[in-house]
Amino acid sequence: MTGKRWLCSTRIEKRVSRLSLSECVWKIRSRTRSLLFITIPLLIACGPRSLSMYTHQAINTHPTSTPTTILGGGLAGLAFAYFANLAGERVKLFEAAPFLGGNGRTLRFGEALVDTGAHRLHDRNTVATEAFSSLLGPDLRRVEAPSQIIWRGRGIDFPLKPLNAAMRMGPKGLFRVLAENIIPNRGCTPTTFEELAVFRYGPTLAGNFLLNYSEKLWGRRADELDPKVAGGRLSGLTLGSVLRELLLGANATTRHLDGAFYYPTRGFGMLVDALVDHIGEEYLHTNAPVTRITHDGQRVLSLDVSGECQKLGGEVVSTIPLPRLVELLDPPAEESVRRAARSLSYRHLRLCIVRLDQDTVSSSASLYFPEKSIPFTRLYEPKNRSSEMSPVGSTAIVLEIPCSDQEKWWMMSDDAFETEVLSALPATGLEVGPIIGVHSVRLSNAYPILDLNAAGTASKLLEYMGSFENLRLGGRAGTFRYLHTHDLFADAHEWANNRAAFGTPTSST
Repeated sequence: MTGKRWLCSTRIEKRVSRLSLSECVWKIRSRTRSLLFITIPLLIACGPRSLSMYTHQAINTHPTSTPTTILGGGLAGLAFAYFANLAGERVKLFEAAPFLGGNGRTLRFGEALVDTGAHRLHDRNTVATEAFSSLLGPDLRRVEAPSQIIWRGRGIDFPLKPLNAAMRMGPKGLFRVLAENIIPNRGCTPTTFEELAVFRYGPTLAGNFLLNYSEKLWGRRADELDPKVAGGRLSGLTLGSVLRELLLGANATTRHLDGAFYYPTRGFGMLVDALVDHIGEEYLHTNAPVTRITHDGQRVLSLDVSGECQKLGGEVVSTIPLPRLVELLDPPAEESVRRAARSLSYRHLRLCIVRLDQDTVSSSASLYFPEKSIPFTRLYEPKNRSSEMSPVGSTAIVLEIPCSDQEKWWMMSDDAFETEVLSALPATGLEVGPIIGVHSVRLSNAYPILDLNAAGTASKLLEYMGSFENLRLGGRAGTFRYLHTHDLFADAHEWANNRAAFGTPTSST
Protein backbone atom coordinates (compact mmCIF):
# COMPACT_ATOMS: atom_id res chain seq x y z
CA MET A 1 0.00 0.00 0.00
CA THR A 2 3.03 2.25 -0.15
CA GLY A 3 2.44 5.33 -2.28
CA LYS A 4 5.08 7.41 -4.00
CA ARG A 5 7.05 9.62 -1.60
CA TRP A 6 8.01 13.25 -1.79
CA LEU A 7 10.50 13.96 0.96
CA CYS A 8 10.61 17.72 0.56
CA SER A 9 11.41 20.51 2.96
CA THR A 10 9.19 23.56 3.27
CA ARG A 11 12.20 25.46 1.92
CA ILE A 12 10.79 25.18 -1.65
CA GLU A 13 7.59 26.98 -0.71
CA LYS A 14 9.56 29.50 1.34
CA ARG A 15 11.75 30.44 -1.61
CA VAL A 16 8.77 30.78 -3.95
CA SER A 17 7.23 33.28 -1.53
CA ARG A 18 10.36 35.43 -1.80
CA LEU A 19 9.45 36.30 -5.39
CA SER A 20 7.10 38.88 -3.87
CA LEU A 21 9.00 42.13 -3.31
CA SER A 22 6.60 43.27 -0.63
CA GLU A 23 7.16 40.03 1.30
CA CYS A 24 10.93 40.48 1.03
CA VAL A 25 10.70 43.99 2.47
CA TRP A 26 8.40 42.74 5.26
CA LYS A 27 10.81 39.96 6.20
CA ILE A 28 13.76 42.37 6.33
CA ARG A 29 11.88 44.85 8.45
CA SER A 30 10.46 42.16 10.75
CA ARG A 31 13.95 40.74 11.36
CA THR A 32 15.19 44.23 12.33
CA ARG A 33 12.28 44.73 14.72
CA SER A 34 12.76 41.25 16.16
CA LEU A 35 16.38 41.97 17.09
CA LEU A 36 15.28 45.05 19.02
CA PHE A 37 12.58 43.15 20.87
CA ILE A 38 15.03 40.35 21.70
CA THR A 39 17.81 42.50 23.16
CA ILE A 40 15.82 44.55 25.66
CA PRO A 41 13.86 41.68 27.31
CA LEU A 42 17.00 39.55 27.51
CA LEU A 43 18.90 42.34 29.27
CA ILE A 44 16.12 42.56 31.84
CA ALA A 45 15.70 38.78 32.27
CA CYS A 46 19.27 37.59 32.07
CA GLY A 47 21.49 40.55 32.87
CA PRO A 48 24.32 42.22 30.93
CA ARG A 49 26.03 38.93 30.05
CA SER A 50 23.09 38.03 27.85
CA LEU A 51 23.07 41.44 26.16
CA SER A 52 26.81 41.26 25.52
CA MET A 53 26.29 38.12 23.49
CA TYR A 54 23.52 39.55 21.35
CA THR A 55 25.38 42.79 20.62
CA HIS A 56 28.60 40.92 19.89
CA GLN A 57 27.72 40.47 16.23
CA ALA A 58 27.59 44.22 15.68
CA ILE A 59 30.82 44.81 17.64
CA ASN A 60 32.84 41.94 16.20
CA THR A 61 32.22 42.33 12.47
CA HIS A 62 35.36 40.29 11.72
CA PRO A 63 34.70 36.69 12.88
CA THR A 64 37.49 34.75 14.53
CA SER A 65 39.80 32.99 12.09
CA THR A 66 39.38 29.63 13.83
CA PRO A 67 35.83 28.31 13.42
CA THR A 68 33.88 26.35 15.98
CA THR A 69 33.37 22.82 14.67
CA ILE A 70 29.94 21.29 15.23
CA LEU A 71 29.23 17.58 14.84
CA GLY A 72 25.64 16.80 13.91
CA GLY A 73 23.14 18.86 11.94
CA GLY A 74 19.96 18.15 13.87
CA LEU A 75 18.14 20.83 15.83
CA ALA A 76 20.74 20.82 18.61
CA GLY A 77 23.67 21.27 16.22
CA LEU A 78 21.86 24.01 14.33
CA ALA A 79 20.98 25.78 17.59
CA PHE A 80 24.64 25.84 18.62
CA ALA A 81 25.60 27.14 15.18
CA TYR A 82 22.88 29.79 15.36
CA PHE A 83 23.98 31.24 18.71
CA ALA A 84 27.66 31.06 17.73
CA ASN A 85 26.74 32.99 14.59
CA LEU A 86 24.91 35.61 16.65
CA ALA A 87 28.08 35.99 18.73
CA GLY A 88 30.07 36.78 15.59
CA GLU A 89 31.87 33.43 15.38
CA ARG A 90 32.45 31.31 12.31
CA VAL A 91 31.17 27.75 12.40
CA LYS A 92 31.77 24.60 10.42
CA LEU A 93 29.11 21.93 10.82
CA PHE A 94 29.30 18.32 9.65
CA GLU A 95 26.22 16.12 9.23
CA ALA A 96 26.40 12.50 8.05
CA ALA A 97 22.90 12.46 6.51
CA PRO A 98 22.06 14.09 3.18
CA PHE A 99 19.76 16.57 4.94
CA LEU A 100 19.74 18.89 7.95
CA GLY A 101 17.24 18.92 10.79
CA GLY A 102 17.65 15.35 12.05
CA ASN A 103 14.31 14.10 13.36
CA GLY A 104 12.80 17.59 13.23
CA ARG A 105 11.97 17.90 9.54
CA THR A 106 8.78 18.51 7.56
CA LEU A 107 8.13 16.14 4.65
CA ARG A 108 5.69 16.38 1.77
CA PHE A 109 3.46 13.47 0.75
CA GLY A 110 1.19 14.43 -2.11
CA GLU A 111 -0.51 17.64 -0.96
CA ALA A 112 0.07 16.95 2.74
CA LEU A 113 2.89 18.36 4.87
CA VAL A 114 3.91 16.09 7.74
CA ASP A 115 6.43 16.56 10.53
CA THR A 116 8.78 13.75 11.55
CA GLY A 117 7.41 13.71 15.07
CA ALA A 118 4.67 15.50 17.01
CA HIS A 119 6.83 18.59 17.41
CA ARG A 120 5.70 21.79 19.10
CA LEU A 121 7.41 24.91 20.39
CA HIS A 122 6.68 25.59 24.05
CA ASP A 123 6.96 28.93 25.79
CA ARG A 124 9.06 27.64 28.67
CA ASN A 125 12.29 29.60 28.17
CA THR A 126 12.50 33.30 27.35
CA VAL A 127 15.62 33.04 25.21
CA ALA A 128 14.24 30.12 23.20
CA THR A 129 10.86 31.77 22.62
CA GLU A 130 12.51 35.00 21.49
CA ALA A 131 14.74 33.01 19.12
CA PHE A 132 11.73 31.20 17.64
CA SER A 133 9.98 34.54 17.14
CA SER A 134 13.04 36.16 15.58
CA LEU A 135 13.61 33.28 13.18
CA LEU A 136 10.00 32.73 12.11
CA GLY A 137 8.40 36.15 12.52
CA PRO A 138 4.70 36.17 11.51
CA ASP A 139 4.94 32.49 10.51
CA LEU A 140 5.04 31.54 14.20
CA ARG A 141 1.51 31.18 15.57
CA ARG A 142 0.05 30.29 18.93
CA VAL A 143 -2.07 27.15 18.90
CA GLU A 144 -4.66 25.97 21.43
CA ALA A 145 -5.14 22.26 20.84
CA PRO A 146 -5.31 19.96 23.89
CA SER A 147 -4.48 16.27 23.65
CA GLN A 148 -6.35 13.16 24.77
CA ILE A 149 -5.75 9.61 25.93
CA ILE A 150 -7.82 7.04 24.03
CA TRP A 151 -8.68 4.10 26.31
CA ARG A 152 -11.13 1.43 25.21
CA GLY A 153 -12.51 3.82 22.64
CA ARG A 154 -13.10 6.60 25.19
CA GLY A 155 -11.42 9.98 25.28
CA ILE A 156 -9.71 10.98 28.53
CA ASP A 157 -8.07 14.33 29.25
CA PHE A 158 -4.33 14.62 28.79
CA PRO A 159 -2.42 15.52 30.92
CA LEU A 160 -4.12 12.90 33.06
CA LYS A 161 -6.79 14.33 35.37
CA PRO A 162 -7.36 11.55 37.90
CA LEU A 163 -11.06 12.15 38.53
CA ASN A 164 -11.84 12.51 34.83
CA ALA A 165 -10.02 9.24 34.11
CA ALA A 166 -11.64 7.39 37.02
CA MET A 167 -15.14 8.44 35.96
CA ARG A 168 -14.52 7.07 32.45
CA MET A 169 -13.81 3.71 34.08
CA GLY A 170 -17.37 3.40 35.42
CA PRO A 171 -18.72 3.33 39.02
CA LYS A 172 -16.63 0.36 40.13
CA GLY A 173 -13.46 1.84 38.70
CA LEU A 174 -14.19 5.22 40.27
CA PHE A 175 -14.75 3.65 43.69
CA ARG A 176 -11.55 1.60 43.41
CA VAL A 177 -9.47 4.63 42.41
CA LEU A 178 -10.82 6.75 45.27
CA ALA A 179 -10.30 3.92 47.77
CA GLU A 180 -6.68 3.48 46.68
CA ASN A 181 -5.96 7.16 47.14
CA ILE A 182 -8.06 8.11 50.16
CA ILE A 183 -5.01 7.94 52.41
CA PRO A 184 -2.17 9.98 50.90
CA ASN A 185 1.25 8.37 50.55
CA ARG A 186 3.93 10.05 52.59
CA GLY A 187 7.58 9.51 53.34
CA CYS A 188 8.24 7.38 50.25
CA THR A 189 10.92 8.16 47.68
CA PRO A 190 10.20 6.14 44.52
CA THR A 191 13.24 4.54 42.94
CA THR A 192 11.56 3.28 39.74
CA PHE A 193 8.97 4.70 37.38
CA GLU A 194 6.51 1.99 38.45
CA GLU A 195 6.85 3.01 42.10
CA LEU A 196 6.42 6.67 41.18
CA ALA A 197 3.26 6.06 39.12
CA VAL A 198 1.62 3.88 41.77
CA PHE A 199 2.71 6.29 44.51
CA ARG A 200 1.07 9.22 42.73
CA TYR A 201 -2.09 7.60 41.33
CA GLY A 202 -2.59 4.16 42.89
CA PRO A 203 -2.40 0.77 41.13
CA THR A 204 -5.60 1.10 39.06
CA LEU A 205 -4.93 4.42 37.32
CA ALA A 206 -1.21 3.71 37.04
CA GLY A 207 -1.77 0.27 35.55
CA ASN A 208 -4.35 1.36 32.98
CA PHE A 209 -2.88 4.65 31.80
CA LEU A 210 0.78 4.99 32.73
CA LEU A 211 2.65 1.72 33.08
CA ASN A 212 1.50 0.06 29.86
CA TYR A 213 2.09 3.22 27.84
CA SER A 214 5.59 3.71 29.24
CA GLU A 215 6.53 0.11 28.53
CA LYS A 216 5.35 0.51 24.92
CA LEU A 217 7.27 3.75 24.54
CA TRP A 218 10.57 2.76 26.14
CA GLY A 219 10.64 -0.99 25.48
CA ARG A 220 11.42 -1.74 29.13
CA ARG A 221 9.34 -2.92 32.07
CA ALA A 222 8.14 -0.06 34.24
CA ASP A 223 10.16 -1.37 37.20
CA GLU A 224 13.32 -1.07 35.05
CA LEU A 225 12.74 2.58 34.16
CA ASP A 226 14.17 5.57 35.96
CA PRO A 227 11.56 7.87 37.56
CA LYS A 228 12.97 10.67 35.38
CA VAL A 229 11.11 9.28 32.35
CA ALA A 230 8.01 10.94 33.84
CA GLY A 231 9.49 14.30 32.90
CA GLY A 232 7.51 16.10 35.59
CA ARG A 233 4.19 14.95 34.14
CA LEU A 234 2.82 13.05 37.15
CA SER A 235 1.16 15.50 39.51
CA GLY A 236 -0.81 12.79 41.31
CA LEU A 237 -4.27 12.38 42.81
CA THR A 238 -4.95 14.39 45.95
CA LEU A 239 -8.00 15.75 47.70
CA GLY A 240 -7.10 19.13 46.28
CA SER A 241 -6.95 17.84 42.72
CA VAL A 242 -10.33 16.09 43.10
CA LEU A 243 -11.98 19.24 44.46
CA ARG A 244 -10.36 21.32 41.73
CA GLU A 245 -11.79 19.03 39.05
CA LEU A 246 -15.23 18.98 40.68
CA LEU A 247 -15.35 22.78 40.91
CA LEU A 248 -13.64 23.75 37.66
CA GLY A 249 -14.40 20.79 35.39
CA ALA A 250 -12.73 21.18 32.01
CA ASN A 251 -10.92 24.31 33.23
CA ALA A 252 -8.99 22.36 35.89
CA THR A 253 -5.87 22.31 33.80
CA THR A 254 -2.43 21.14 34.80
CA ARG A 255 0.71 23.04 33.84
CA HIS A 256 2.16 20.80 31.19
CA LEU A 257 3.81 20.95 27.81
CA ASP A 258 0.61 19.96 25.99
CA GLY A 259 -2.36 22.20 25.22
CA ALA A 260 -1.06 25.65 24.28
CA PHE A 261 2.06 25.97 22.15
CA TYR A 262 3.62 27.76 19.20
CA TYR A 263 3.87 26.26 15.74
CA PRO A 264 5.14 27.40 12.31
CA THR A 265 2.47 27.85 9.65
CA ARG A 266 3.89 25.26 7.24
CA GLY A 267 5.41 22.78 9.60
CA PHE A 268 8.22 22.38 12.09
CA GLY A 269 10.73 22.20 9.25
CA MET A 270 10.31 25.94 8.78
CA LEU A 271 12.39 26.38 11.93
CA VAL A 272 15.16 24.25 10.41
CA ASP A 273 15.02 26.27 7.17
CA ALA A 274 15.17 29.55 9.09
CA LEU A 275 18.20 28.35 11.05
CA VAL A 276 19.96 27.28 7.85
CA ASP A 277 19.21 30.65 6.20
CA HIS A 278 20.55 32.54 9.21
CA ILE A 279 23.74 30.49 9.58
CA GLY A 280 24.48 30.17 5.85
CA GLU A 281 24.42 26.95 3.82
CA GLU A 282 28.10 27.32 2.94
CA TYR A 283 29.02 26.55 6.57
CA LEU A 284 26.81 23.47 6.84
CA HIS A 285 28.12 20.27 5.27
CA THR A 286 25.82 17.30 4.64
CA ASN A 287 26.87 13.81 3.49
CA ALA A 288 29.86 14.42 5.75
CA PRO A 289 30.20 11.55 8.25
CA VAL A 290 32.88 11.83 10.92
CA THR A 291 34.83 8.56 11.00
CA ARG A 292 37.66 9.35 13.45
CA ILE A 293 38.41 11.88 16.18
CA THR A 294 42.04 12.22 17.25
CA HIS A 295 43.07 13.67 20.60
CA ASP A 296 46.04 13.94 22.98
CA GLY A 297 44.09 13.18 26.15
CA GLN A 298 43.43 16.86 26.81
CA ARG A 299 42.19 18.33 23.54
CA VAL A 300 40.50 17.16 20.37
CA LEU A 301 43.09 17.63 17.60
CA SER A 302 41.50 16.56 14.31
CA LEU A 303 38.58 14.86 12.59
CA ASP A 304 38.42 12.49 9.67
CA VAL A 305 35.42 13.59 7.61
CA SER A 306 34.56 11.62 4.48
CA GLY A 307 38.13 10.34 4.35
CA GLU A 308 39.70 13.79 4.71
CA CYS A 309 41.57 14.94 7.82
CA GLN A 310 40.36 18.23 9.29
CA LYS A 311 42.86 19.84 11.67
CA LEU A 312 41.22 21.68 14.55
CA GLY A 313 42.34 24.76 16.43
CA GLY A 314 39.13 25.86 18.08
CA GLU A 315 36.29 24.41 20.07
CA VAL A 316 34.28 21.32 19.09
CA VAL A 317 30.60 20.85 19.87
CA SER A 318 29.29 17.31 19.50
CA THR A 319 25.58 16.50 19.27
CA ILE A 320 26.01 13.03 17.78
CA PRO A 321 24.94 10.04 19.92
CA LEU A 322 27.19 9.77 22.98
CA PRO A 323 28.14 6.08 22.42
CA ARG A 324 29.12 6.88 18.83
CA LEU A 325 31.33 9.75 19.96
CA VAL A 326 33.22 7.45 22.35
CA GLU A 327 33.62 4.87 19.58
CA LEU A 328 35.25 7.44 17.25
CA LEU A 329 38.04 8.45 19.65
CA ASP A 330 41.64 7.75 18.57
CA PRO A 331 43.48 6.67 20.63
CA PRO A 332 40.56 4.67 21.99
CA ALA A 333 39.16 5.30 25.44
CA GLU A 334 39.92 2.71 28.07
CA GLU A 335 37.84 -0.45 27.93
CA SER A 336 35.64 0.45 30.91
CA VAL A 337 34.58 3.67 29.17
CA ARG A 338 33.85 1.89 25.89
CA ARG A 339 31.91 -0.81 27.73
CA ALA A 340 29.82 1.84 29.45
CA ALA A 341 29.12 3.53 26.11
CA ARG A 342 27.97 0.24 24.56
CA SER A 343 25.50 -0.27 27.41
CA LEU A 344 23.52 2.85 26.47
CA SER A 345 20.79 2.51 23.88
CA TYR A 346 18.21 4.61 22.08
CA ARG A 347 14.63 4.04 21.04
CA HIS A 348 13.80 4.47 17.35
CA LEU A 349 10.48 5.57 15.88
CA ARG A 350 8.78 4.28 12.78
CA LEU A 351 6.03 6.48 11.43
CA CYS A 352 3.01 5.38 9.43
CA ILE A 353 1.57 8.36 7.55
CA VAL A 354 -2.00 7.94 6.33
CA ARG A 355 -3.49 10.51 3.95
CA LEU A 356 -7.27 10.64 4.11
CA ASP A 357 -10.11 11.96 1.96
CA GLN A 358 -11.82 13.71 4.87
CA ASP A 359 -11.38 17.12 6.40
CA THR A 360 -10.31 16.05 9.89
CA VAL A 361 -10.18 13.03 12.20
CA SER A 362 -10.14 14.76 15.59
CA SER A 363 -9.63 18.17 17.14
CA SER A 364 -6.74 17.08 19.37
CA ALA A 365 -3.09 17.96 18.91
CA SER A 366 -2.16 14.36 19.81
CA LEU A 367 -3.95 11.18 20.84
CA TYR A 368 -2.19 8.71 23.16
CA PHE A 369 -2.87 4.96 23.27
CA PRO A 370 -1.83 3.14 26.47
CA GLU A 371 -3.36 -0.25 25.61
CA LYS A 372 -0.83 -2.85 24.52
CA SER A 373 -3.26 -4.35 21.99
CA ILE A 374 -2.77 -1.19 19.91
CA PRO A 375 0.79 -1.07 18.54
CA PHE A 376 1.18 2.70 18.18
CA THR A 377 1.68 5.00 21.14
CA ARG A 378 0.59 8.28 19.61
CA LEU A 379 -1.42 9.67 16.71
CA TYR A 380 -1.06 13.27 15.62
CA GLU A 381 -2.84 15.21 12.90
CA PRO A 382 -0.65 18.02 11.49
CA LYS A 383 -3.70 19.95 10.30
CA ASN A 384 -4.70 20.53 13.94
CA ARG A 385 -1.47 22.46 14.38
CA SER A 386 -1.87 24.54 11.21
CA SER A 387 -4.60 24.51 8.57
CA GLU A 388 -1.90 24.94 5.90
CA MET A 389 -0.59 21.41 6.47
CA SER A 390 -3.32 19.85 4.28
CA PRO A 391 -5.82 21.24 1.75
CA VAL A 392 -9.48 21.72 2.70
CA GLY A 393 -11.35 18.42 2.49
CA SER A 394 -8.31 16.21 3.18
CA THR A 395 -6.00 15.49 6.08
CA ALA A 396 -3.17 13.24 7.20
CA ILE A 397 -2.60 11.34 10.43
CA VAL A 398 0.73 10.08 11.70
CA LEU A 399 0.98 6.94 13.84
CA GLU A 400 4.14 6.46 15.92
CA ILE A 401 5.58 3.01 16.64
CA PRO A 402 8.55 3.05 19.07
CA CYS A 403 10.94 0.17 18.44
CA SER A 404 14.53 -1.01 18.61
CA ASP A 405 16.93 -2.39 16.01
CA GLN A 406 15.92 -6.03 16.31
CA GLU A 407 12.17 -5.59 16.77
CA LYS A 408 9.83 -6.62 13.98
CA TRP A 409 8.43 -3.11 13.56
CA TRP A 410 11.84 -1.75 12.59
CA MET A 411 12.76 -4.67 10.34
CA MET A 412 9.47 -5.13 8.44
CA SER A 413 9.08 -4.09 4.83
CA ASP A 414 7.11 -0.91 4.20
CA ASP A 415 4.11 -2.82 2.82
CA ALA A 416 3.95 -5.24 5.76
CA PHE A 417 4.43 -2.43 8.27
CA GLU A 418 1.71 -0.25 6.78
CA THR A 419 -0.76 -3.12 6.46
CA GLU A 420 -0.34 -4.21 10.08
CA VAL A 421 -0.59 -0.68 11.47
CA LEU A 422 -3.75 0.04 9.46
CA SER A 423 -5.34 -3.16 10.72
CA ALA A 424 -5.15 -1.74 14.28
CA LEU A 425 -6.96 1.52 13.45
CA PRO A 426 -10.54 0.20 13.95
CA ALA A 427 -9.73 -0.68 17.58
CA THR A 428 -9.21 3.02 18.34
CA GLY A 429 -12.86 3.87 17.70
CA LEU A 430 -11.86 6.75 15.41
CA GLU A 431 -13.85 7.41 12.25
CA VAL A 432 -11.36 7.21 9.40
CA GLY A 433 -12.50 8.00 5.86
CA PRO A 434 -11.23 6.81 2.46
CA ILE A 435 -7.45 6.40 2.30
CA ILE A 436 -5.60 8.39 -0.37
CA GLY A 437 -2.11 7.06 0.38
CA VAL A 438 0.03 5.38 3.03
CA HIS A 439 3.74 5.94 3.67
CA SER A 440 6.35 5.05 6.27
CA VAL A 441 9.45 6.79 7.67
CA ARG A 442 12.17 5.55 10.02
CA LEU A 443 13.64 7.87 12.67
CA SER A 444 16.79 6.60 14.39
CA ASN A 445 17.83 7.44 17.96
CA ALA A 446 14.62 9.30 18.78
CA TYR A 447 14.73 8.79 22.57
CA PRO A 448 17.54 7.85 24.96
CA ILE A 449 16.30 4.86 26.97
CA LEU A 450 16.38 6.01 30.58
CA ASP A 451 16.51 2.74 32.45
CA LEU A 452 17.83 2.41 36.00
CA ASN A 453 21.44 2.01 34.89
CA ALA A 454 21.47 4.73 32.25
CA ALA A 455 21.71 7.82 34.46
CA GLY A 456 24.84 6.69 36.29
CA THR A 457 26.46 5.36 33.13
CA ALA A 458 25.74 8.51 31.14
CA SER A 459 27.05 10.66 33.98
CA LYS A 460 30.38 8.81 33.96
CA LEU A 461 30.67 9.18 30.18
CA LEU A 462 29.83 12.88 30.31
CA GLU A 463 32.49 13.35 32.99
CA TYR A 464 35.04 11.54 30.84
CA MET A 465 34.23 13.54 27.70
CA GLY A 466 34.23 16.74 29.77
CA SER A 467 37.94 16.18 30.45
CA PHE A 468 38.67 17.40 26.90
CA GLU A 469 39.08 21.13 27.35
CA ASN A 470 37.89 22.13 23.85
CA LEU A 471 34.91 19.73 23.64
CA ARG A 472 31.31 20.61 24.51
CA LEU A 473 28.44 18.10 24.32
CA GLY A 474 24.86 19.03 23.52
CA GLY A 475 21.49 17.76 22.38
CA ARG A 476 19.28 14.85 23.32
CA ALA A 477 21.46 12.17 21.74
CA GLY A 478 24.75 13.87 22.63
CA THR A 479 24.07 14.20 26.36
CA PHE A 480 21.68 11.24 26.75
CA ARG A 481 18.95 13.42 28.22
CA TYR A 482 15.29 13.76 27.27
CA LEU A 483 15.21 17.38 26.04
CA HIS A 484 12.64 19.54 24.29
CA THR A 485 13.39 22.09 21.56
CA HIS A 486 13.36 24.99 24.02
CA ASP A 487 15.89 23.09 26.16
CA LEU A 488 18.20 22.70 23.16
CA PHE A 489 18.08 26.42 22.44
CA ALA A 490 18.56 27.35 26.09
CA ASP A 491 21.65 25.12 26.36
CA ALA A 492 23.15 26.49 23.14
CA HIS A 493 22.50 30.07 24.25
CA GLU A 494 24.15 29.49 27.63
CA TRP A 495 27.23 28.03 25.94
CA ALA A 496 27.58 30.90 23.46
CA ASN A 497 26.85 33.51 26.11
CA ASN A 498 29.57 32.14 28.39
CA ARG A 499 32.06 32.19 25.53
CA ALA A 500 31.16 35.79 24.68
CA ALA A 501 31.46 36.83 28.32
CA PHE A 502 34.70 35.04 29.20
CA GLY A 503 36.33 34.44 25.81
CA THR A 504 37.37 30.91 26.76
CA PRO A 505 36.19 27.45 25.70
CA THR A 506 33.60 25.73 27.87
CA SER A 507 33.92 21.97 28.09
CA SER A 508 30.94 21.35 30.36
CA THR A 509 27.96 19.32 29.17
